Amino acid sequence: MRFLVFVCVMLAIAVPALLMGETLYLTDGSTLRGKLKKYENDTLYFETAFGANVTIPKHKVVRIDFDETGAVSPPLSPGTETLVPGTLQVAFENVKFTTRINVKRDRNREAVERENSIEQRLLVGNKLVFSYIDSVTDKVIRNGPETTLNNDFVAQNFAIVLDADLHHLTLEFGNTLADQYVSQFDDKPLERTLLIDNVTIEPGKTSRIRVGMKRKRFGLTKSELYVVK
Repeated sequence: MRFLVFVCVMLAIAVPALLMGETLYLTDGSTLRGKLKKYENDTLYFETAFGANVTIPKHKVVRIDFDETGAVSPPLSPGTETLVPGTLQVAFENVKFTTRINVKRDRNREAVERENSIEQRLLVGNKLVFSYIDSVTDKVIRNGPETTLNNDFVAQNFAIVLDADLHHLTLEFGNTLADQYVSQFDDKPLERTLLIDNVTIEPGKTSRIRVGMKRKRFGLTKSELYVVK
């Protein structure tokens, strides 16, 4: 009975400690719970729920979920004005693209197929912070002296950790390798850009952006990306 009482007391102490604080989602798929103690020089100083102190480069963090109070929990080290980072979540509503490229019998099909890869990129200022590439040919439209390869692409939702600040974003989609075989695209390589200015990232908070696509009408204008209000 005394042992059972001891276990209950320990659980009463330990469980709240494990539940409070922040959760870090890392690029390798793992998660860490605990307290963010400091953030500086693109490095997070983190104390796990079990008392271990670890340092994590910012580029290895997908996102941070802060405690439900919404407060900025980690005290900053004395003499520094660096703020803890925030999280930007970007979601897409029916943003899809299809590009086609023609392969002639006397050409290197593998090289031409690489040209038809579609890349999704996000730049903060001039710095690339997110990239996703779809290099899979979904179907072959026709065979013969000239083969048409079809690549269907669906925009990927993502979340990234950013410095707490005012940011200018550039969202890009395109056939980024389309140079040597540019004339073989049907009708031309993909190129779509959306500028998103004055995005405020607050320390310890999550900012969300939704992006949609206005479809072209009667083939007169190309589809356009826009921020969904």
